[in-house]
Amino acid sequence: PLEVMRLLGQLKGAGRIKFNLGPRHYNKTGNDPWAEPEQVEDDGENNLTIYSAVPVDTKPIEHLLVEQPAIVELGDTKQTMRSLELPPEDMTALIANGLSQLPEEPVIIDSYPLLFEESIVYLGELLHNPSSALVDAKLIRTAINRRVTYFVQCAESALPGTNAWNNPGFATGKLYCAIAPAWFYVRQKDDLNPELIQRIERLPVVKFFASGLLALAEFGPDDASASMFLVELENTLAYTGSANPEIRQGLAHLYDLAQHDGRAFIKEGVNRLLAG
Repeated sequence: PLEVMRLLGQLKGAGRIKFNLGPRHYNKTGNDPWAEPEQVEDDGENNLTIYSAVPVDTKPIEHLLVEQPAIVELGDTKQTMRSLELPPEDMTALIANGLSQLPEEPVIIDSYPLLFEESIVYLGELLHNPSSALVDAKLIRTAINRRVTYFVQCAESALPGTNAWNNPGFATGKLYCAIAPAWFYVRQKDDLNPELIQRIERLPVVKFFASGLLALAEFGPDDASASMFLVELENTLAYTGSANPEIRQGLAHLYDLAQHDGRAFIKEGVNRLLAG
């Protein structure tokens, strides 16, 4: 077991590792040391489970799996993390590990902040998993506030007049500097700390939103992403309202895009936004 623990402990990016060897169960979270092994019933099967936010190179441990290669299952991280049924202790460990990976300041790429940084996305997928309802409410609230704080920090670092604001590569980023804070303000305000609510209210969300709308070139490559985007837009309008002339101009631009998109539900969705 010591060799197995050593090899598994060297895997990069693993958020949670569990395995059984005979009557003992081993587990570790993130960069933490291995927990003391637990005595379990020996059912004759040795199982390995790895939860990870990024693809894991399993070559160093392939020789451990050759007898039962079928036990290795690979899947899309987003889909898996949203749908996989996890025991409360695993979900708690993964969320805690996700929190430990969050950057303290915005990650900057080409002078503008990266809103959907890898660990931010990973933690969001965990919070979308139904198993998160079994986790301590304080930990969930902490995770929500940490994620929203990151989005707000990104917006605060990209205010009008900054290098980020003027960077053409940040056009879509402006839109999500409005959408992300507005989403939580409208839908989960009761979960946000008062100081964070005040920071959102001080953001020029209308300017971010209007500028981002005008820079939009398409609604998304598939129906699912386009439908979700329409929900995001509607949610943001619930925060900003639709009377502002700049936002009306942005919505008119959306209508022109919808006219040329060819998908009827997008045109109908934009019409609803305009009517609102």
